[in-house]
Amino acid sequence: MVNRYWPNSSQIATCIRTEAEELSPYVLQVVHEPMRLRRVNINTGSFDTVSTNAEEQLLDHLKRHSRPIPILGDAGSGKSHLIRFLDVQLRNDPETQDWIVKRIPKSSSLRQVLEILLEDMQGQNFDDLRSKITEVGDRLNTREVAEHLTLF
Repeated sequence: MVNRYWPNSSQIATCIRTEAEELSPYVLQVVHEPMRLRRVNINTGSFDTVSTNAEEQLLDHLKRHSRPIPILGDAGSGKSHLIRFLDVQLRNDPETQDWIVKRIPKSSSLRQVLEILLEDMQGQNFDDLRSKITEVGDRLNTREVAEHLTLF
């Protein structure tokens, strides 16, 4: 009798979000499960597995070092979920409440990344950068744009 009211796989897929990008920050925090992460020592290439408070350690590392940290893993390993989780933590942390946090969608082009980074930035310098991105983006291919960014 109860089986009549139990949802089938299609109905479950319709109402339960499984993609990290689709979850609200509140739901993301509720469904989050602690992760085991591997940290790579860039000097030696050796790996350390971090299983206790791995996300907290990564968050602390992010807060102490102002540089990009690559998050690598196989498809479906939880990279997007981890990035969203860190984003929510940073936005809710009093120590980082004045930070400007930008998340870049997976399929973004180099030009889109630059435009996202400059969003909400005000002033003539940022306006000039935006017009240069458009100008350079219209003239150059991705490799040339990357070379310009590296050099200038």
